[in-house]
Amino acid sequence: MLKTKEERSLSMDSITSEKAPQRVALSSLDEVIELAKENLLREQEQGKLWNFFPHLGLHFISEYVLFGRWLGRSFEDMGCDPDWLKQQILSTQLADGTWKQLPDENHLSGELNATIFNYAALKVLGISPEEKIMQNARCAILGLGGIDSAALFTKIILAAFGSYSWERISYIPYFIFQEGMPIHHRQFSQWVSPHLIAIAYLRHNQVTKNLGETFTLAELFLSPDDVLRPKSKVKENVDRLMFALDERLNPWVVKKILSWQQPQGSWGGYTLSTILCLMVLDHYRRNNPKSFSKLKKPCAKGFSFVENLYFKGRGAYLGALMDGHVWDTVLSGNALMTAGTPAKSLLETAEYIVSLQQPNGAFPYGYDFEYAPDADDTAEAILFLHQFGKRYQKSIDRATAWLCEMQNRDGGWGAFDHENTGNLFLKLMTKDFRDSVDLFDVSSSDVTGHVMEALGTQNLLVSNSKVQRMAVNYLKKMQCEDGSWLGRWGVNYIYGTSASVCGLVKAGESPKSEVIQKAIYWLTRYQNEDGGFGETTDSYVLEAAIGRGVSTPSQSGLALLAFCAAGAWRATAAKKAAAYLEKELLTRGKWIDQSVVGTGHPGLLYMNYPAYAYSFPLLALATYRTSLEGKRAKRAQ
Repeated sequence: MLKTKEERSLSMDSITSEKAPQRVALSSLDEVIELAKENLLREQEQGKLWNFFPHLGLHFISEYVLFGRWLGRSFEDMGCDPDWLKQQILSTQLADGTWKQLPDENHLSGELNATIFNYAALKVLGISPEEKIMQNARCAILGLGGIDSAALFTKIILAAFGSYSWERISYIPYFIFQEGMPIHHRQFSQWVSPHLIAIAYLRHNQVTKNLGETFTLAELFLSPDDVLRPKSKVKENVDRLMFALDERLNPWVVKKILSWQQPQGSWGGYTLSTILCLMVLDHYRRNNPKSFSKLKKPCAKGFSFVENLYFKGRGAYLGALMDGHVWDTVLSGNALMTAGTPAKSLLETAEYIVSLQQPNGAFPYGYDFEYAPDADDTAEAILFLHQFGKRYQKSIDRATAWLCEMQNRDGGWGAFDHENTGNLFLKLMTKDFRDSVDLFDVSSSDVTGHVMEALGTQNLLVSNSKVQRMAVNYLKKMQCEDGSWLGRWGVNYIYGTSASVCGLVKAGESPKSEVIQKAIYWLTRYQNEDGGFGETTDSYVLEAAIGRGVSTPSQSGLALLAFCAAGAWRATAAKKAAAYLEKELLTRGKWIDQSVVGTGHPGLLYMNYPAYAYSFPLLALATYRTSLEGKRAKRAQ
């Protein structure tokens, strides 16, 4: 069923600038915190969870316009309103002809891959390439180097339409998907395998559909001859050898893919990997008609997973690639509890989170991630459940044990995997993919800091825990000379520094230590004039952008949390950060991030986390209030 225009307008709130609502007449910190709590509680669903739908941008919907037609899906089948989508694409084009991946006040121009897909979708939606808006987009794409300068994932998608040569895509041998081999796919990160197995099949069979001129993009190459230009002779010979070994393994690969489908219908929990696997099944059943009935149900479940995320509910038309409601829920619950929400009000939420704990003790990110629970969600679940005293101690103990087992030899934690650093063969085989995805799940400062904070609530400290001592040493080694830490899953040094400081202090590191004081000094240096903090995604690739960007509630809240953890809540910088958060809430009625604060793959792909603007500032102000109350209590004595 298609959404009404009013419902679609609401679903676009988080990717468009909002007009400031009427000013709210509040004065005290307590009243500001109460308003923030009300805002967050208003977003609760089913009386127990939060789901803000982290998303990566409208161009993923544009991609699916192409995919859907390739897979034989009509707009009605998808649940997509083509007129609405066309309007949104047209209205978000920038003056230079490009499109941004996500709305971001830090950036004046767009991104090549997003621009290619929005241009392609407009062609399919009936906009003539001769219209000015299309000419502007085409000039912008060619000015950025054309399709040859696009990411490999973009080229793979275009190859399925005959707009790029499969011969120029790296060949992935089937044998790496056999777990018994010395080198196999599980040595990649969790998010790679479900995409890679489908790409291996599509590349091996050079799967292409000719859907007519509307779906070709020859005009986006600097030279028309580039469309089908072959690769080097050496690479061609290597691929021919690999191909000969894989010649009769298509049925085995399809069987493997079917065995990987998750309960909600996805492959890996992601829409893009699900779409790629659906393309494999589509090709296989067209060439093996007897398999049609067997593959009908898996395909239907796959389409349902993708189209529910892309076109239905709160996340519609935002490019929500996965469900992350567990992460949103534990962050929201922890912020509310810290802000003084009665435990009984969130008991159903706690019971729900505990019900999702996996047999190994860990917690997943959201639906269809049960097969791969992760360290970040497990750490935040501990922080939330710990607020209920001893009620959930058995669950916390199991989660704590799992986290300790997942520590890497370097002392840090990755997100999903243990010791996931790759090997020389895998790195060489997939070197062309580095412009599209992080292939391995190495330790990161932010995940490590979150885990250390969680373990600290369980009285695991540097004084009594080898795990915490190793983690402290890891963070000290990873600290930059200026005192900051890189953020892997959030933008960027502000995110990484906040998580590291909070984790170190909770693990028993003295707030007065040099490592903490350097971090606080670094944060203070990058505070904006309005009292807030902000950092652009450019900081992953440009040194001059580190720590700099328009102020956001999320990043300002993270900075304030670091100040409080380090005992610097009395500092002028902390007071200014708190004042910024109060003013933002009073002015807008709710906190709204005006730039991107999360990552999918740093330097490559970024993600909006709407939950962050609701939870991190509330957590920070509540923590700040606790510090102030402690000071008042001491004076009273």
